[in-house]
Amino acid sequence: MNKIKFNGEGVILQEEIEAFGQRRTEELSIEYSEHGDFEIELDTGGFVSLESLVDVDFGDDGNIESLTLEFEELPSVQTAIRQNSESGGELPPVPDVDVSEIDVGGRRSFYERMRNSPDSQPGEIRQLIHEHQELDREEFDRLVDEELGYASDGGGTSMSLVVLENITEEIERHGRGDDQRIVWTG
Repeated sequence: MNKIKFNGEGVILQEEIEAFGQRRTEELSIEYSEHGDFEIELDTGGFVSLESLVDVDFGDDGNIESLTLEFEELPSVQTAIRQNSESGGELPPVPDVDVSEIDVGGRRSFYERMRNSPDSQPGEIRQLIHEHQELDREEFDRLVDEELGYASDGGGTSMSLVVLENITEEIERHGRGDDQRIVWTG
């Protein structure tokens, strides 16, 4: 996340991503009535000046039109946002899929492990993504390594994501590499 903008309608989260060699800005708009459903984590690595953090836009009448928190120019800043666990609700059951239609054996076995054992690697990765609702790839990799104890670049993690995206269709992945975002779609 590069910017958080506050205007009359709500909060707009902006992130610059690169996909297929082109940079673009993705936005998530949150109405003020829903802002309690989200949590934000900011790590600036120390103190930052308010002048470098907050950009104030004034209208023609001299009143504040919008406030923007900008993170791009800050040294070593890390940001993350997620829906509150209460917002995502309880983890739904694994969608029922006809395993005879899963043509790749590895995908079939990972799906069956996820369905039959919530504490398996694919089950724990599914729970992690549901809990956070949306993760950038760096945060996902960190949580998989530190909290779950799996290699984020391992085949099991990759196969779990493939099953969640292509078999149960509970997640979407946007972007590539370090710019990738993983979104729970249920």
